Amino acid sequence: MRLPGWTPRNDRDEVSICGTAVLGDGRSVGVHLTDLSMEGCRVVSSETLLIGQRLDLRVEGFDPVPVSVRWALNDTAGLRFEDGGRS
Repeated sequence: MRLPGWTPRNDRDEVSICGTAVLGDGRSVGVHLTDLSMEGCRVVSSETLLIGQRLDLRVEGFDPVPVSVRWALNDTAGLRFEDGGRS
């Protein structure tokens, strides 16, 4: 059932992938990806990520991906892949 304000989301795949988030100040923070979709992913991190924060997500074997934090709760955050990178 759809609720008022409900926004459809693309399917997510459950994953278990270790990566690194490079913060704007250059620090690297370990993250663990727990789900993945075409638009973004969910990560668990020991560092608190802030809503609106922009960072680079790095996973071994892939080019860095610019992302922004869409939501954050405790040690978990939702990251959205940025289309055009940083401006």
